[in-house]
Amino acid sequence: MCHIETGLKIYQALGAEREDIDLTIFPDCGHFPHLEKPEVTAKHIVDFVKKFTNYVELKNNFGIGQEDFNMDTMVN
Repeated sequence: MCHIETGLKIYQALGAEREDIDLTIFPDCGHFPHLEKPEVTAKHIVDFVKKFTNYVELKNNFGIGQEDFNMDTMVN
């Protein structure tokens, strides 16, 4: 069984129906997408986190808000 098939089985077992689990397969990428394709990986992570982020709470507790999650300023 290849690593993609294994990933799919794990994803299915954890519940593909849940919105707090995401599986992204990057073509032509190995086990280190954060090193091999950092821009694409960062965008996927930020988009995923945005789905669950309470920006008002972040602003009140940490002084950061939705404007701080701009990919143009995060990845250079």
